[in-house]
Amino acid sequence: MRLFPEALSLAWLAVGYVGIAVLIELSFADVSGLVPPWPDLDKLLHGVAYASLMLWFGQLPRSTRAGYALMLLALGAVLERLQGLTPVRSADLYDWFADAIGVVFALGLLAKGHSGYLERLRLRWR
Repeated sequence: MRLFPEALSLAWLAVGYVGIAVLIELSFADVSGLVPPWPDLDKLLHGVAYASLMLWFGQLPRSTRAGYALMLLALGAVLERLQGLTPVRSADLYDWFADAIGVVFALGLLAKGHSGYLERLRLRWR
């Protein structure tokens, strides 16, 4: 199977934006009936979600990493603010801190070499 590099990058971006859409949907879901198995589990889930998205977008060219990191941080801040305006969710600054920790953690992993997967896919499918 031969994919052009541009098509692979566009598909990669599309999957990432679907991930963002899922994140937005979950940010406004009514979770009032859910009882977490331990306190502050939501903070861990925030960090994992934002780290995962940063790792995904971090596979794109290195020059775009800072932009995606800032976009994810801004998205987290806006979503937290908007949650405070809904009747079923509440805004929590610590949730945004968890988002930011996830993004920074992913940037650290990317700096340590956890990148290049998209480029390897390009080379494999040439």
